[in-house]
Amino acid sequence: MHNTLFKVALEGGGIESISSKLAETINNPIIFLDNDWNLLHYTDLDTNPVPLAYGINLQKNRPTFSKDFIDTIPNDLNEMQKSITRIYQLEDLAVTCRILPVAVANYIYGYIVIWQTVRDLNEFDFIVLEQASTIVALERIKQKEIEGVRLKIKQEFFDDLLTGKITSLETLQTLCDLHGLKINHKYFCIVISISHENLQNQHDLISRKYETDNIAKNCMNLIYEHSSTINGEITCLYRNNQIIILVGQQDDKQDFTINETKQYAENILQLLVQQHTQTSFLIGIGKEYKHIRFVHKSFAEAHEALRLMHRFEERGAVAHYADHSIYHFLDSNINEVQLKDFFLESLGSVFEHDLLHGTSYLLTLENYFINHMNISETAKEMFIHRNTLIYRIEKIKEILKTDLKSYEELLQIQLALRIYRLLGKSLYHDEFAD
Repeated sequence: MHNTLFKVALEGGGIESISSKLAETINNPIIFLDNDWNLLHYTDLDTNPVPLAYGINLQKNRPTFSKDFIDTIPNDLNEMQKSITRIYQLEDLAVTCRILPVAVANYIYGYIVIWQTVRDLNEFDFIVLEQASTIVALERIKQKEIEGVRLKIKQEFFDDLLTGKITSLETLQTLCDLHGLKINHKYFCIVISISHENLQNQHDLISRKYETDNIAKNCMNLIYEHSSTINGEITCLYRNNQIIILVGQQDDKQDFTINETKQYAENILQLLVQQHTQTSFLIGIGKEYKHIRFVHKSFAEAHEALRLMHRFEERGAVAHYADHSIYHFLDSNINEVQLKDFFLESLGSVFEHDLLHGTSYLLTLENYFINHMNISETAKEMFIHRNTLIYRIEKIKEILKTDLKSYEELLQIQLALRIYRLLGKSLYHDEFAD
């Protein structure tokens, strides 16, 4: 039996052939799962009185058994070196399942589950299963190596695509066909930055990487499952604690609006936060471009949106590149000394008053403009009484010696507020602040 299974593996039969041969030998249905309990392959039998499809999910690369059932299985390999027995409860049936880990050394590559409904297993069957476990482990290692090579090739392509290194349209066409992208589609890029607070203190680097990779894999699965919520084709990849999403649609379709892309990102954010409560996410979105060869620009813009969110210390936020257009202009075209001078000339007196008296007039002024100078809305947003806000606005007018009605003055103040947000803590190290 060992020789038979080994020959199947050597001849490239894969898990499908091993599963078929094993089910035939032990005369019971067989289910092969990966180390996350997702389905790899199964073989049912005509003689099975309780068909697999009756009680479990048989969708490939998805969890087959319920979480409650999986939670009854020990995580420690030492507790299940040989097969263990569990009862899987259906509506009116109790199915005996024999579960055998597919492991090498201390690493579990997956599980073999025997749906024991045709006949009881005998001693020979258990010997065969142990032999099969070794063969399947070798097959999984081989597949992981192949997948690793594919992933590396794919990663190199996306690295070149997202840095604008592919200049030949012919080369781009060939590589897009190979990796499932449409060269005639319009694309924009979404970058999700992931921060794992609960893993920061974990000193085992290998365990931490394993956990972070698993979280990223789960996040990408969630994104793919909800890809229908946006009218475009989704491609995801993960690198350096970031999930990169390329969204493409046919060039004859209407362009995505900023609000549509932000709403999609908000939905994704909500979904991820619900599933991973100990993980923080920031999402940056780039502009849509007419051809995939320009998607590197959208990728850079998404990163720029993330950079500004990090700079402003925003958490759990979504931002489009266009949201920060004034900041992009100020940050890239004017040096910091000039920005400080402009801010101090415009709002220095209010800034000084806040420092000396512990007031929050700059924050009040910022919220006042965000809410379109509407007293009621601003007071509601800041959780203060309407009269308190009116008093603060009057004091600000008094400090600035203005009535906040001149268009030029209002424009200057709003620019100064943007500079205040852009410079952040560096203002407090200025000689003026000292």
